[in-house]
Amino acid sequence: MFEQSRSIRQTLSENDPSNAGWQADVVVSRAKLMFIALDQGDKKEAKKHIKAALVVLEPLEKAGLLNASQQGWPEDMRRRLKELE
Repeated sequence: MFEQSRSIRQTLSENDPSNAGWQADVVVSRAKLMFIALDQGDKKEAKKHIKAALVVLEPLEKAGLLNASQQGWPEDMRRRLKELE
């Protein structure tokens, strides 16, 4: 069920990349999947989700479209990725 929901969010965000809300939904889904992978000890899978989140986050960051509560997300994801490498 969660994977279907993530897939729908991904499709919506791809169809309208200017919709920062849908983009943020994709990032939240990827973060949840990252935490699940980490809980299962699957660093490779966790890295995959972090990289996917960064693909969405970095353009939003460059365009100044992250709200105040989201502005730390890109750096957090980059830090997590570095810790896993």
